[in-house]
Amino acid sequence: MPQTKPLPTVLPTAAIEQLKSTHLGKLYPRTLAQSEAVDAVFFDTFDGHILQSHHLLTWHRGHLHLGTGLQEMAQVCPQSPGFVADLPQGPVKQGLGMVPPLRSLMAMGAAEIQDLTLAYIDDEGKTQARLGLRILTHDSGASLCLAQPIALRGYTKAIAELRAHIHELGANSPGWPHLYETLFPGWQNYTAKPQVDMAPTTPAIEMVNAVIAAHIPMMRQNEAGIIADIDTEFLHDYRIALRKIRSVISLFSGVYGHQQTADLKSEFSALMAPTGKLRDLDVYLLTRSDYAKLLPPDLHPGLAHMFARFSEHRAAAHAELAQQLQSPAYGAQMKRLEKLFKKGKKLVAGPRSGAPAHDFACSLIWKHYRKICKIAAGITETTPDEQVHALRIQCKKLRYLMEISAPLFRKSDMKDVIRPLKQLQDTLGQFNDYCVQQDNLRAFLGTLGPAERKENIAIAQTVGALIALMHQGQIAQRAKVEASFAAFNSTKTQNSFQTLFNSQKEPA
Repeated sequence: MPQTKPLPTVLPTAAIEQLKSTHLGKLYPRTLAQSEAVDAVFFDTFDGHILQSHHLLTWHRGHLHLGTGLQEMAQVCPQSPGFVADLPQGPVKQGLGMVPPLRSLMAMGAAEIQDLTLAYIDDEGKTQARLGLRILTHDSGASLCLAQPIALRGYTKAIAELRAHIHELGANSPGWPHLYETLFPGWQNYTAKPQVDMAPTTPAIEMVNAVIAAHIPMMRQNEAGIIADIDTEFLHDYRIALRKIRSVISLFSGVYGHQQTADLKSEFSALMAPTGKLRDLDVYLLTRSDYAKLLPPDLHPGLAHMFARFSEHRAAAHAELAQQLQSPAYGAQMKRLEKLFKKGKKLVAGPRSGAPAHDFACSLIWKHYRKICKIAAGITETTPDEQVHALRIQCKKLRYLMEISAPLFRKSDMKDVIRPLKQLQDTLGQFNDYCVQQDNLRAFLGTLGPAERKENIAIAQTVGALIALMHQGQIAQRAKVEASFAAFNSTKTQNSFQTLFNSQKEPA
């Protein structure tokens, strides 16, 4: 049986004719098979989960094809794919485990696909190696080729020579992640966590400007997905970028002048405000199946009515936000902000603007770490919920500080301290979710209208049951807070924070 190399390499299409005509030592190439060219649409998530896992997903002639280039599985799919959960059952759906459930599949672009197999044959007519080629061509003329050498048992020299040969012709394994960028002109790569290069001595104002300048384009890349309502993660990522921008302005206090800081906080808060209602409704609609599992069947009719109301409210909230994102005023504002932070000339520097980025970041991280330890040390079973929420907010601030400042430290060191913090945040976040859901459900009860309507009575019964369940979840999660903090506040974590961020060895 032939043994196939797991991943193909990316090869310039100009090399194909050379492969067809050039001998490989004493072996000569022969076209073994050549498929008919087909027009296909390439699908992926907006942030490229499928390509990042070194797979391609294509749709043509009523079938979905998933593979690592030349090795594929296929299944019938009469309609253009959307969410993986909505696909018909089949091997492709099963193979798309790398796609997060809340991300919709989107068309990356269309291209023509043609497969070609070359055999390398000796004087006795024996095939010693094969080369699979997949040629991808866009209407614009952009093209590339996926090349996959296929080893045959007993011919190790031939396959080694073939791999060396395609390498000489420009085969490029690192080029695989940039396949869409090469094949589809105008396609933009997307990352939810843009990295900013900075040196320890970089002035703090340059670091903050660079962080904000990197996150504004990330916001803008999500706008089209929000407007088209492709999936909820576009708004989620948009809000994360905004939240990080607001955090870096607030946390790195003194980098900008007092009035400049106040103006920036106000402007970015105003951008965030219209997104809150839609995000809250998205979160509720995503929990529908979870709520259904929690409630007995006799309360499901009320649940259906409740979510029908949520869907109506969401449609209105989405239309309002989409209108804003498409307005000339919003577009002009975002262009102005992009220019403001990219150039930085019109920003008013504050008293800490020239502080070295590393030292400034260390002092802030150490300050917030100590604040977390102080709050958490006082939490008991009788501590008011507000104090638990204060701990959650401080953890969030610390997490943002560490993620923003990560390029100033060794990656492995930051991972060691972020990991236990994230675990504590997860516990606090779930506790907060239970509290917020109860508040929102109570507020929703006040909007139901006349109690005599049968539908409203069913909804009220369902909401009452959900509030009781959320309260029980809150109590159970509250009991985990102390244990989670104890795990975070281990001797190892204390030593790591002290070593990394407290150069003066100030006692905790």
